[in-house]
Amino acid sequence: MTPEKSKPNGFKGKNLLVADDDQTILNLFRMIFEREGCRVVMATNGQAAVEEIKHNPIDVAILDIRMPVMGGLEALKEIKKYDPTISVLIVTGYADMEDLREAIQTQGAVDYILKPFNVADITHTVRTALLKREASLQRLSVGRALQEKIHEREREFAERTLQLRESQIKYRQIIENSNDMILVLQGERIHFANPKTMELTGYSEAELSQIPSSELIDPGDRAMVEGMDAGISAGKVPSLTSSFRMRRKNGESFWVEANTIRTQWEERPAILKFIRDISARKKAEEELQRAYEELKEMQGKLIQSEKMAALGRFSAGITHEIKNPLSIIIGGTDFLSRKLRDADEDTHKALKKIKEAALRADSILMGLLKFSRPSKLTVEPIDPVDLVQETLSLLQYRAPFQNIRIVTDFPAEPMQIRADKAQLQQVLLNLFLNAQEAMGEEGQITVRVYGERKSLPHGGKPACIIEVIDSGMGISPENLPKVFEPFFTTKRDMKGTGLGLSISKMIVDHHGGSMTLQSETGKGTKVQIILPWEEGGMA
Repeated sequence: MTPEKSKPNGFKGKNLLVADDDQTILNLFRMIFEREGCRVVMATNGQAAVEEIKHNPIDVAILDIRMPVMGGLEALKEIKKYDPTISVLIVTGYADMEDLREAIQTQGAVDYILKPFNVADITHTVRTALLKREASLQRLSVGRALQEKIHEREREFAERTLQLRESQIKYRQIIENSNDMILVLQGERIHFANPKTMELTGYSEAELSQIPSSELIDPGDRAMVEGMDAGISAGKVPSLTSSFRMRRKNGESFWVEANTIRTQWEERPAILKFIRDISARKKAEEELQRAYEELKEMQGKLIQSEKMAALGRFSAGITHEIKNPLSIIIGGTDFLSRKLRDADEDTHKALKKIKEAALRADSILMGLLKFSRPSKLTVEPIDPVDLVQETLSLLQYRAPFQNIRIVTDFPAEPMQIRADKAQLQQVLLNLFLNAQEAMGEEGQITVRVYGERKSLPHGGKPACIIEVIDSGMGISPENLPKVFEPFFTTKRDMKGTGLGLSISKMIVDHHGGSMTLQSETGKGTKVQIILPWEEGGMA
C-alpha cells in the first residue's frame, strides 16, 4: 500500500495551537488532532499563545475565552495583528455568547466551540477553520498560482481517487479485524455479518444468511430488541445504544452492548449494528455490586458495634454515679408520702409522678448496665418451641392479652439449639409485649418456628428461625432504620425506654445469630430471630 498523502483541506500536516488553563482539555485536543496527523502546540494562557504564534507556523488557533494573564479575546486581537490569515476558534460555555458575537462579528474569529465538547463537532469546526485558512492564503497567492490551477485540480482528482480506493481497503480491514460484531439487517434477514459475529455466535456465514436475526437474541430479550429495531427502521430515533443477551448456536446466552443505527443496503432502508461482548464486564459489575453490598452491610454492623461499645463505656462511667441520687429521690418520695399522709390530693399526685419518673430513670440505667456489662451466656440445649410456648404462657392471662389471638406454626419434629434460655426468653417477652402495644386491645400475633439454611454472620449454615408477626399499626419508613438504635422509641406516652429492641438484638448477636425487622405502615410488623442450629439438631 502506498504511503498516505496529505488530503487537500484535511488535517495531516496542519499546525494547531490550543490555549487553555485546564491541562485535561489540552490533552483532549492533542489526542484528537495528533491522531488526525496534526502538529499540536499547547499554551496555558493567552500571552503564551501569542508568543507561540510568533515562533511557530500556525494554521488554526483554539483559544479558551477565560484564561489567566491574558484571556482568549485579547489574545485573538494580538494574533490577528500578527497574522490575519490564522483562523481563530473560541472555546466557551453558553454564558459567554455575547462575547462570542463580538469576537466573530468584529474581531475576526472563525467560529466557536461550546462546552461540554462533542468530538464530532470539534473536528468539523476545526476542519472548517482550516478551509478558511487555506482560502485566505490562496487569496494572497492567486496571481502567481493561476497558471498551475488546471494541473493542480487534475492532481487533486487523481489523489482523491487513490485515497478513496485506499479508504475502501482500510474500512474492509477494520470490519474484518474488528473485535466487535457488525451486522446489517433488513427485517429478520441478515445481509452482512463480519468474522467476529461468526466467532462469537458459532454460526457459519451460510447459516447466518438462512436464519432469522431473532434466533441470535435470547428469548427473554427478543421483544425488547425487536421493538427498538422497529423504532430505528421507522426513523423514530436515529440511533440507540442498548444492552441485552444474545444466544450462541449451542444455546448459551451472553451479554452484549449494541449501537444500532439506520442505514441503506442496496438502496433500501436497513439497520446497522455494532455489538460488543460485555460478558466479562457484566460479571465484574455483578461481583462488584455483591462486594459493595457486603461492604455496606459490614460497615453498618461496624458502625453499630462502635456505637454500642461507646455507649457501654459511657454507661459504665455514669450509671453508679446516678443510681445513688435516684435511690435517695425514690426513698425521699416514699418518706414524704408517709409524712404527708393527710396532705391534699395534688401533693400526693406530685409525689407519685416524681417517684414514677425516678423509677423510669432507674429502668433506663439498668438497660445501660446491660450494655456496659453484658451477662455471660449460660448455654444449654433447649427446644425453641418449648421456649416459645413457655414464654406465651407467662402472658396469656395478663389483661392486655385477653383479646389478642395467638396463632402458632411449629415444626412437626422437635428441634434443639444451644442457647441461654433466660436471655432468649427476655428477647421473646420483649417482642410479644411490643406486638401487643402496637395492636392495642385486639389483633393477632403469629409465632412461627422452623429450620432452614440461612445467611448467618458466620456464613450460610443451618439455622433455627423464630418469627413474631403482629397485625398492628406498623412502623413508618423513616423510622424503620432506627428501630435497633438505643433510646429510639415511638412509645414515649407509654413510657418506653427505647432499649428493648437494642438489648434484644445484642443478646441474639451474642448467640452468633442475627435479628431482622420488616414492617409496613398499617400492615403490621415481622421480627425474625435467626440462631445457629447444629446439624442433627432435629430429632
